[in-house]
Amino acid sequence: MADKITNRDILNLIANGTSNDTTKEWAKGHLSAIVNLAEAVILLASSPKSNSCAVAIDEAITDLRSRKIAEVPLHLKDAHYKGAKDRGVKGYLYPHDFGGYVKQQYLPDALVDTKYYEYGPNKLEQAAKAYWDAIKK
Repeated sequence: MADKITNRDILNLIANGTSNDTTKEWAKGHLSAIVNLAEAVILLASSPKSNSCAVAIDEAITDLRSRKIAEVPLHLKDAHYKGAKDRGVKGYLYPHDFGGYVKQQYLPDALVDTKYYEYGPNKLEQAAKAYWDAIKK
């Protein structure tokens, strides 16, 4: 395809069903992706709104900028290289092999008791909290 496809070409194809030959050729392999993306947009637009994630990210970034953050715990580091055992790396316990959660230290020592994310009051976040509490038992 020598011709350049612009966003306007794609929007015309989606909104009006009109396009040039290049856009039609491109669309043969991409229309199903457009449907998936549209479904994702609808889901996100209609989901309950919360700033819990934004607050957590802001707090984590503040810590990164203002605190000395130690190294990742050894058991979370890659153990597939020569010399890993000599450095004390034991290997990662993959949560999916243990029902979705492994009780182990995930944060550096300096952040062990730090909690960034606080569940909001909406039903979706409360359901996520109930799930998280259940798998940690």
